[in-house]
Amino acid sequence: EIYTLSLHDALPIFGRYVMAEATRENPFFAGYTIGHEYHYSETCPDGGGTYGYKVNRGLGIADKRDGLIAGNAMGTYMHQHALSYRDWAKGFADRLRR
Repeated sequence: EIYTLSLHDALPIFGRYVMAEATRENPFFAGYTIGHEYHYSETCPDGGGTYGYKVNRGLGIADKRDGLIAGNAMGTYMHQHALSYRDWAKGFADRLRR
């Protein structure tokens, strides 16, 4: 998969609160989470891409989706609040063990 990243010429989008729901493809989490997002760039996936979050509030990467998955990595504009998901560390540690 190939992704294009470009920097914004305009002012960045920052400090937006996010509410998102993990997709079944999310390798780390299930359920809902909250956080905030900062956009100093624009990611333009060439092709569909696999996303780990459906964004209910906020922008995400594209089409109200965030958490672009590639291999064992997931890149997001959302910065998840650690206390918004009870077992966030467990999901991460479980994935590392695989």
